[in-house]
Order: sequence, then C-alpha cells, then structure tokens
Amino acid sequence: MKSRNNSEIFKTVSFKYSTAILFALLSLFMFSCKTTPVDPEERRTIAVYNGYGVWDTSAVAVRNCLVAAGWTVRFVDEGQIQQSLDGYGSIVIPGGNPLDMLSVLGYTGKANIKNLVETGGGYIGLGGGAYLASDSIHYRQSTPVDSSLALFRGAAVGPISQISPTGYTITLLNLDLRYLNPEGVATLNTLYYGGPRMYIQYPGDYITLARFNSLVDSTGAAYLFEYGLGRVALTSCQPEIEENDLRDGSEWGSDLTDGDSEWLWLQYMAEYVMHQRNE
Repeated sequence: MKSRNNSEIFKTVSFKYSTAILFALLSLFMFSCKTTPVDPEERRTIAVYNGYGVWDTSAVAVRNCLVAAGWTVRFVDEGQIQQSLDGYGSIVIPGGNPLDMLSVLGYTGKANIKNLVETGGGYIGLGGGAYLASDSIHYRQSTPVDSSLALFRGAAVGPISQISPTGYTITLLNLDLRYLNPEGVATLNTLYYGGPRMYIQYPGDYITLARFNSLVDSTGAAYLFEYGLGRVALTSCQPEIEENDLRDGSEWGSDLTDGDSEWLWLQYMAEYVMHQRNE
C-alpha cells in the first residue's frame, strides 16, 4: 500500500475541516431565514409612524382606531425605524408629506421597513403612506422620486385635482364586494386629503379594494397585495379620520359631513396584513 506524506494528509484534513465549517455556516443561514409568515402571536404590536413629515392628526387617529380593535400600537419615529423594527408585526405610515418622510427615513429606514414586510410582516399606507410605498413618487408637481420603498410596482401621482382642487373633501368610493367587505357594503364616503392616483406599471397580483366613484376612469383608490412573505394595504384616502366624532382624537374635519365610519374598513386592513384575515 502506498503511504501518503505529511503534506498530503494536511491538505486532506484542511479540506474536510473547511467543508465542515462551510456546511455549518450554510445550515445556520438556512435555519435563521424565515420561510413562513410571521406568527401574529409572535409579533402582535403595530408600529405607527409619527415622525418628521407625518400629519400628526392622522397618526393619532390611526392609533385610536387600531387600539379600539384590540391591537397593541406604538408610535415610532424615523430614528427608531432606522434602529430596528424587530418585535413589530406591521407598520402603518399615515397621511403626510411623502417627500419629507422619505428624506428622513434614509436607506436604513427604508431597508428595515422592506425587511419587515419581506419576512412576513405588514405595511399599511394611508395617503402619504401610499405614495411612500410606490416605485415612483410624483407629489405636488415635484420631479419624480424613485428612491422610495418600491413595494408597489407603479407610480403614485397626486394630489388628484379632479377630486379636490383646493385640498380636502369627502369622496365616494365604490367598494369591491369580495374583499375585506363581509357586510357587503357597495359604497363608502371617506376623507380624501391629497392622496395619489396609483398607476400599476408592472404585472402583479394586485387586488383593487376600492375605486373612486367621481373619476371617469374609475381609478383605484385602494389596493391589497403580497410582497415577499408579507402583505400590503394601500389607500389614497384617510379612513382613520372620524369627521363628526371626537373618538379619533381631534376635532379635525368638523366642517365636513360624513355619516359613515370607515374604522371597520381600516381595522380589516390591519387584520389582513397581520395574517388574521384573508381577502
């Protein structure tokens, strides 16, 4: 039998040792990656952005709406989002100036939000938050901005002057009777305050949750879709605002007349993105 010298033995042992380390690292990586949606019991807390650029009245109303439905809700600012979103099941970006919000979230903030959704969490964008989720933002005649979250494969352009040339108004939505609508409500009055037209530019499994009644082309006013292992709900309107009720935390909108409450609709969105309700 031919014997091996020390150099050959050393090479063999080194190769086996390196292979074992590589296999262990790959196993650790595969084990640590989430392959199933976030368990709602694991992360039941919802983050609501209330930092720079947000419409504070909207953020407070979102919190009050979701707390009323039994959720644990915490305000987070841009610094907290940049640090970590661990422990949260979803995040809500309320109304506000999307360009201001985008400017302070930075690369790290955007990456943490996308990672939350990709690994099974949820995202709800209301008005300003709907702009933020889109591939491209064209807000108040500004130059289009392409450094957004890019959850929605399309453009967000607004405000929509055909709905409200001066600012805000109550607008009528035609709801889809199949999705997040167990009561079978055909129409809903809700607040429009500068939200975007959302143009789908790439094919995808988008569910049109509602359309603007007042627009000839019946532009979508709300969408549901999946992103990675997570779920996203976007609307151009502000269902969190209770125009004739103080339970949303403010007197804002008292000059408007709206006999409907849209809280149940928003609460259904939260259940959807937290994997507690299907379409």
